[in-house]
Amino acid sequence: MLDELVGHTLLLREEFAVTGTLEVVFHKPTPIETPLIGTATIDKRDGRKVFVSARVELAQNGALLASAKGILIKRPADHFVRHEEWLAQQEES
Repeated sequence: MLDELVGHTLLLREEFAVTGTLEVVFHKPTPIETPLIGTATIDKRDGRKVFVSARVELAQNGALLASAKGILIKRPADHFVRHEEWLAQQEES
């Protein structure tokens, strides 16, 4: 979930990136079938590197369940097309 939050932070801005690193800290157990709130923020940019942080909280009281810091590497849109083609070829063989 945290990887998706971090990645979509750029995707919503129509920027394409891959996860370079993702460090996750689990603060509390996450109950099942309970509404959660996830947020992510762009903290800094350095060339193609984008530093992002994210957190997941209980919707009912804001208790912090997990947090993450990641570095995303910006890529051109055709990067994903090339890799989708490669993955499809691996499934065929």
